[in-house]
Amino acid sequence: MIKQKLLLLGFAILGIGGFIYYKQVNQISNQITAFIPNNTLVLIETNEISTVKNFVIPRIPLLSNASSQYQILKSIGLTQKDIDLLITKKTLYFALLPEGRDSFSFVNYLPLTSDNEDFIEKLRTLSHNNTGKRIIPHTTQGYKVLEVIDEQAKPLFSYIIKDNVLIFSQSNLALEESILHSENSWIKGLKLHDSSSKTNTIFTKTHFNQTAINNFLKAVSVKNSINFSSIFPESFEWLKPSSNAIEGIGTTSASTLFEGQKALNIQSLNMIPNSCSYSLITSFSNQEKFVNQLEKGIDNNKKINTLREKVNSKFDVKFDNLYNKIKDEITLCSFDNSDQFLQNKVLIIKHRGLLNPLKSISSNVATESKEDVFSVQYGSFLITSLGIKEFPMMLFGEIYTGFEECYFTEYNDYIILASSLTMMQDYLISISKGEVWSNSPKSKKILKHCLPANLTFIAENSKALKGLQKILNNRWVMNISNHESALLNIQAEILQLSGTVGRLVLLKNDEINKTVKKFSNKWIKLGRVNIPSISKPIYLVNPENKSSQILVQSADYKLNLLENGKRVWSYHLHNKLIGGIKSIKYSKNASQELIAVTKSKIFILTRIERGFEVIESKP
Repeated sequence: MIKQKLLLLGFAILGIGGFIYYKQVNQISNQITAFIPNNTLVLIETNEISTVKNFVIPRIPLLSNASSQYQILKSIGLTQKDIDLLITKKTLYFALLPEGRDSFSFVNYLPLTSDNEDFIEKLRTLSHNNTGKRIIPHTTQGYKVLEVIDEQAKPLFSYIIKDNVLIFSQSNLALEESILHSENSWIKGLKLHDSSSKTNTIFTKTHFNQTAINNFLKAVSVKNSINFSSIFPESFEWLKPSSNAIEGIGTTSASTLFEGQKALNIQSLNMIPNSCSYSLITSFSNQEKFVNQLEKGIDNNKKINTLREKVNSKFDVKFDNLYNKIKDEITLCSFDNSDQFLQNKVLIIKHRGLLNPLKSISSNVATESKEDVFSVQYGSFLITSLGIKEFPMMLFGEIYTGFEECYFTEYNDYIILASSLTMMQDYLISISKGEVWSNSPKSKKILKHCLPANLTFIAENSKALKGLQKILNNRWVMNISNHESALLNIQAEILQLSGTVGRLVLLKNDEINKTVKKFSNKWIKLGRVNIPSISKPIYLVNPENKSSQILVQSADYKLNLLENGKRVWSYHLHNKLIGGIKSIKYSKNASQELIAVTKSKIFILTRIERGFEVIESKP
């Protein structure tokens, strides 16, 4: 009786009735296209999933689960050797599909050939781990879907067989999704490997469906997500990995933004603070060609054109004149370790005479509003409000969104635009103190993997994840938290584009266990003083003697100023700090001033010889 059940199970799994008449498989890639719909997020294509030397897929966050998809066949009694024989010398496909708005799962595609007769025979003679396994069939869109369940009626996986391809998934919902969606134009536009060609070359490719990814992010975001993917190739073939990095190469014919441009080294490394979570650096050798291609793209953007027409008519903004003042590099920086509810961004533009046109725009905006131009002196810098929301986006495209406010100043050969006054002040402090990528050993370790390029995107995961959680709904904030350890196995991502050639580099994080992620209720050793800290320390330089100091709030609500491991000053706030301590310019002659906020008061800290003089607001 048991053997009879095993025989029926084997027949059901492989559809023996229609499979014994094998067809020569010439183009498996053509046969699977009907089951890879347009809402597929990522398609992995590989013939090295079973090789011992495959170190690519397991090291790509979220996609690494593809390497274990075939392990579910063990639940019906297959051994690892059986699985290896089943998938050897084949091109395998893994499509990542959304399950509604809350999750996503893999649908897997296995070409079946006459070489699998031994596998069928093994299914007939399996003698362990099968008692109680059952199959529940149903029909969807004319396809017979079979769901394998265990002894407790728990679903193990679902599958269909079509044109000698076994299509299966641990998620019945994802499998149904691949059947119900008839639109599959995206996959037909990809150049897939010919799985019938006999080659000893191993490969792994990832195809990113840019439209589907952006639509999915919009569906799960509480704020507008930024579309970075459209400027890079959607397909990457992965090179042989090194111990701490894996690299993929792709080409694109869609991007003409850098047509005729030479690849350049990054010049602004001394302008990017260490607190930056991601940076997008655009470089070009021919300013006229770059502007022409940029404006072609903006001409097709209805949203930006509407905003441009409005500011041009009200404030006489001549965008052509602004472009003529821009030199060969534009750098966008995002800072995601700060306020949970704000987008904190800075745009760094290498320029020749851009300051005066911006001042003129600011004056026109103020005149239109019948107000004075808002400016504040901050040390040696004059910070001015431009008064136009989302101005960088109007200049350079939708990637440069996030500037709800817009303040500007000049720093050496650069114009700095910031999304808030506080952000500008924090930024100027960082670069004035030299806390920048060009001086950071950690950043240098990342930057050594960069090549000369026209476009370079660098994201540091431990910081960028916080920015991602700002825009996602609560469900996905939880999902990201559940995958945090896997995501933080990657220290940084580097995306580069030179002409039409793109490269993607993922750097392994060797310091993941050294990162302090939480300060609340943790003992932090600061020099020789053990303090039960409830705030993130702020690192200062004493302007009087240039000594390094640390300011931190302890569990008794005191602010403590530490120098060389000793407490040199303290002050009782009576409540826990809200947010971090920020630098400000409150009085004209002060060498250093800070602001701290609790739920009941605001505190202004002004540097004096022994520490700080404190001014408290009324409750």
